[in-house]
Amino acid sequence: MALSANPPSAPTPSLDGKTAIITGGSSGFGLACAKILPTLGLSHLILGVRSVERCEEEAAFIRKANSHTKVDVWELDMLDYCSVRAFATRCETLPRLDMAVLNAGVNKLEFKRSPATGHEEVLQVNYLSTALLAILLVPLLATTRPQDSPGRLTIVGSAMGLHAKFPERNSVSLLPALDAEWKGVSAASERYSVSKTLVFMLVLKLSQLVKAEHVVVNTVDPGFSASTSFSRDVTGALRLVLGALHAVMGRTAEQGAWTYLDATAVKGKETHGSFLANWEIYPFHAMMYTEGGKRTMEQLWNETIADQEAYGVREVLAAFRR
Repeated sequence: MALSANPPSAPTPSLDGKTAIITGGSSGFGLACAKILPTLGLSHLILGVRSVERCEEEAAFIRKANSHTKVDVWELDMLDYCSVRAFATRCETLPRLDMAVLNAGVNKLEFKRSPATGHEEVLQVNYLSTALLAILLVPLLATTRPQDSPGRLTIVGSAMGLHAKFPERNSVSLLPALDAEWKGVSAASERYSVSKTLVFMLVLKLSQLVKAEHVVVNTVDPGFSASTSFSRDVTGALRLVLGALHAVMGRTAEQGAWTYLDATAVKGKETHGSFLANWEIYPFHAMMYTEGGKRTMEQLWNETIADQEAYGVREVLAAFRR
């Protein structure tokens, strides 16, 4: 995959009158995107973050620089289904919702479980809670948008998801297998990669349930940046390796943020159910095009819905099909 830091020249989108959500908007690509959106005329920006207090300083800066944009900071803990459900319920009070960028994610070097759900943390944040929030937001994006344009849902992915080994796909039950304890840098990298393969599967499944005329659902790889929290959290030799990679092929936070905007505000219905990388539509993990991969996707979807049944997902999905 040839890398290009800057997008091909394209019309700058106008977001006048629109409302957008960004999760994980307190740092990195998410914060950079939050700073760009008001400059395009956005009327209302909601930042979904774990620490409202920490994010308020950045939000104050955005408000001061863009008086025409209302900026709200709402609590969202992606380790806790109850927090995700509460955030989605709060979103239901919005008079309109045009776009959502689900950017919140983690990359852990040590195995940990979510105290709230018992699931492994990377699985919980990058896939399970992201899936729950996506399912709950789709009806709002579909029904509160202007009739002449679809709502937009972009979930942040990664090209690392193309290379996951994903041996758990052969398990009788996927989620328990994915919750199994792992150890070491190699296993940590594989876990992050698998979580992004699961995001690919989620985007493809959602695109089969909602029409592009109502909501365009896609996923995008923002590229690598040393300025993100993922890179800042590593130490030692691995930090040196990441620094060298960034010098050769890295993007600034602002450049990465523009990949979000390209996916959610520039490109159109042709990206529904697609993975965007380096400004173009790119194939998913090769496994997803096999019969076995299709069975895995269906199994993952069924287990995910069963795991989240208490949070109203079946009722929401039933509404999709009407």
